[in-house]
Amino acid sequence: MSARGTVRLALLLLLVAALTTPAAAAAGPAGPTAVWRVDLPYADARSPIVAAGDALFVACRDAVVALDARTGAERWRHPVTVPWTARLAAEGRHVALAYSVASRSHEVRVLDARTGAAQWSRRLGIVPVLLTAPGMIIVDVDKEAPMGETHRAFRSTDGTPLWTAEDLGHHARVVGRRLVGDDRAIELATGAVAWTATAFRDLKVFAVSPDGRRATGTARVAPDFADAVVRVDGANGTVRWRSAGRAELAAGHDDGRRVYLASSPRAGSPRVTAQDAGTGAPLWSRPGRAYQDLFGFGMFTAGGRLHVHEDLFCHTADPATGAERPTPVLDGGCEDALTAADLVIYRDADRITAHPAATGR
Repeated sequence: MSARGTVRLALLLLLVAALTTPAAAAAGPAGPTAVWRVDLPYADARSPIVAAGDALFVACRDAVVALDARTGAERWRHPVTVPWTARLAAEGRHVALAYSVASRSHEVRVLDARTGAAQWSRRLGIVPVLLTAPGMIIVDVDKEAPMGETHRAFRSTDGTPLWTAEDLGHHARVVGRRLVGDDRAIELATGAVAWTATAFRDLKVFAVSPDGRRATGTARVAPDFADAVVRVDGANGTVRWRSAGRAELAAGHDDGRRVYLASSPRAGSPRVTAQDAGTGAPLWSRPGRAYQDLFGFGMFTAGGRLHVHEDLFCHTADPATGAERPTPVLDGGCEDALTAADLVIYRDADRITAHPAATGR
């Protein structure tokens, strides 16, 4: 065989080996723009990654995996079969997982965040949302006989039931010491109703202020009960401001100075907008990028930048103007984005990468 033929054969063998060797679930360098990269096969693309401190928690098909957010190194792996999309939430030293075990039943399993050891579990109805507050896991439960739709709170350490409240909707959120949604607020300490609003109903919370005092979202607002974007005081339900808004919001973020909102493609012409947090005055608006909603939406600020996740698209903007800023080029569609340990974390397909938050690159 000629020298050229030998080289071609060697290259062909290398290519075949690269295509047939399974990806390793280990951290490694990813070029000049990434701090670390992890290939994590079978990560559940529709289960958002959860961050707590310097740890990341990822739901995979056969396990929940904890990664060091600073390096990408695997800390532990808790075996569990997740046939469909799972829900994850983290509270203190605990990680909660909700996953389907039957057509109308989910199991909530709580793990030790440091070791991955199982702490307790409960079989409930369908669980569309998991929330956390200090010392508790809050479960949004659908279709559970005989109670129907409820919010239920459990002590995070041992699963002791704390309270059960009438359902506040899938977009209820923890606002300070209360759970706020629909037309009322629930005291986290007792489950008692703290206030019931007369000025609005069907509140869906998409952003909570950094001090935990204000909630921003969409609601039907008096006197005509038309759809509006509203900012509500979590302590008493007072409407701080309202602006004409779309009912089809998909995500929001409040950095204390501005409220950022992203509308769903179902709105027809999706947009990403910013409003003054104190007054609701519009600051800037730019077209959205998503044309469907399969992988979720999210927004956060880190490193002086606004980071937006719209279905399979992630992009970075100047918070003050909305002007686009450099965003890492990923190998595939951007299925998730979050911030942890002063890094911006992206997921595309089976790969998770971390980039410096200061530049978004």
